[in-house]
Amino acid sequence: MASNQLRLSFSALAYALVEALRGLALQGTEWAQAQVDTLRLRLSKIGTLVRVRVRRVLLSMSSAYPWKHLFTHVFRMLRC
Repeated sequence: MASNQLRLSFSALAYALVEALRGLALQGTEWAQAQVDTLRLRLSKIGTLVRVRVRRVLLSMSSAYPWKHLFTHVFRMLRC
């Protein structure tokens, strides 16, 4: 019973985070009304090369990633 409650809590938290992402970063874009699964597949599941330096973390995406401009827009909106 406790494991089901924990799983439900994680799902509710994830949904709340996606709703906050829609409200803060995706407002005015073509993905403002996208489903949760669409956002997860297109923004979260990206093949990226991660390089950790002393003062920064560099993310190198493929130049063929079709939503690179939207990803950078979301990143900038969440960063500010």
